[in-house]
Amino acid sequence: RYKPLHDQDLKITTAISDPNGSAHRMADLAWFWTMDILRDAVESDWMSEFYWVNWLCAKAVKDQWIEEVELIKLEIQWTTNFFDSKLRQWENLGTQSQERGAVGHAVYATHQAAIYSNLRDQ
Repeated sequence: RYKPLHDQDLKITTAISDPNGSAHRMADLAWFWTMDILRDAVESDWMSEFYWVNWLCAKAVKDQWIEEVELIKLEIQWTTNFFDSKLRQWENLGTQSQERGAVGHAVYATHQAAIYSNLRDQ
């Protein structure tokens, strides 16, 4: 049940005392802070609050990662939409150039459209 204490377990950390500190530091707590001792939280208001704050910090980190994943998925869709928009823009410019007889412009527009098509499909 109890592990041996090492010097690194006894180092001072601000994760407990600094309410504005990074939530990621909570993962660096020594093993004895995370032990589930019977009636620990019931008999000690400080320990009850400690467990509650630790849980809230962990939940906040989890919620932030869920939000980050959601944003990354949206950013991927926005980027794909941008490339698709540029592809259509260059295709339209190529068509207009061909209608005007500007072959060089049409070839350049086709090349640009192919670049954006490739970027969109990656």
